Amino acid sequence: MNRGPHSLFRQIFLAAALIAVVTALFSGLLTARLVRADAQSRARQTLSKLADAGAIEINQSVNADRGGRRTLRTLDALRVEAVQISPAGAVTPASAPLRGAVSASDERRLLAGHDVSSTRPLKGTDVLVEGRPTANGALVLLQRQQDAIGATTAVIWRVAIALLVALTVAALLALVLSRRLARPLRLTAQAAHAIADGDRDVRVDATGSTEARELATAINSMAASLAASDASQREFLLSVSHDLRTPLTTISGYAESLADQVIPPQETAAVGETVLAEARRLTRMVNDLLDLGRAHSGQLRLDLTLVHGSALLSTTADVWRPQFEGAGVQWEAVLAPGVTLRVDPARLQQVLDGLLSNALRLVPAGERGVLALSQDAYGAIIEVRDSGPGLTHDDLPVAFDRGVLHDRYRGSREVGAGLGLAIVRQWVVAMGGQIEAGHAPEGGARFTIRFPAVS
Repeated sequence: MNRGPHSLFRQIFLAAALIAVVTALFSGLLTARLVRADAQSRARQTLSKLADAGAIEINQSVNADRGGRRTLRTLDALRVEAVQISPAGAVTPASAPLRGAVSASDERRLLAGHDVSSTRPLKGTDVLVEGRPTANGALVLLQRQQDAIGATTAVIWRVAIALLVALTVAALLALVLSRRLARPLRLTAQAAHAIADGDRDVRVDATGSTEARELATAINSMAASLAASDASQREFLLSVSHDLRTPLTTISGYAESLADQVIPPQETAAVGETVLAEARRLTRMVNDLLDLGRAHSGQLRLDLTLVHGSALLSTTADVWRPQFEGAGVQWEAVLAPGVTLRVDPARLQQVLDGLLSNALRLVPAGERGVLALSQDAYGAIIEVRDSGPGLTHDDLPVAFDRGVLHDRYRGSREVGAGLGLAIVRQWVVAMGGQIEAGHAPEGGARFTIRFPAVS
């Protein structure tokens, strides 16, 4: 898998490396500053103690000049310059390189008996100045600040090297961490691409962070759902192909017989009626497939309008009455007056035709079929009930799923193409209603359609 400039691996690595660099720089600068400040403070304290000790030695020496020379030799070994100021203001030695760091005001202050402690710039460098009054004038110690804290530079370099090593280790850890964090997502992305390419058997190990495990679980669930959907579609296509083949075979067989003139003239009319019935059946199945396709693509076209429910359903009842009574089924329409519906009349008629055709196909002679219209506080209620074989409790949740009841009852009941109830639900939902399957008080199946109240 290619890692582009915006890959999670690269972003995690760069973020971790950036944090490490910023932390190292900040720590290094802060450490250097603190070490330098501490070294300067210690150098000042050391020089101050040396000045105090030198002044004491000069004051306690029997020969002050001799004691001063001994002090100067000792300080020279420490790279500390020492000058003495006589009571007359003469500076010894006059040629001291750091002599210029002692100002006239310093000399006057020392000869007046006051200590001097300061840092003075001299020729581009800072000089530490510590002066103490003595019995024969004053003692002034001078030291370049760089000489005083020279060892600190080595310490800072060692700290810098240690930080560089730590930065390298941090970069390696960031590389390992970024790979570890990105790997579950990379594997999940590969699985998603495989699923998109049609591999429904791919699965992702739920490892890594909580979010990565949740994503892997979601991908696995999606793959399982797609696999089930593909299997359902294959079964549906096989079922529809079989149902389409039946009328086509009938039409084709009779057409060949007519073309070969093997059908007697007196049977021609009956054959024509059979061919026409099968052609109409085929047309209904094709229309059902088209409606189902439009429903899934969100392209159902509706013309919603306000209608009188009792008038619309009364017409439907009159149309279906002869068919039910002709099949020996008792037919009853219970229609409450004053119920207003906001529906597409043609599509509601299609819904009712689908439900009533199912009832007529399944209800045996001597049983009952009912079309009912009522109203409650929430809206209009339309029911299609019968006293036929009905539905089991397990059938109710899947009654409107495409082809499920068709596959479940093929061979034991007369079934259609398995599309009718799925299309019925699509049209009802498109018109803003709800539909559910249940058990009728007559003993068979009940299909209840609810539409919201019309204000």
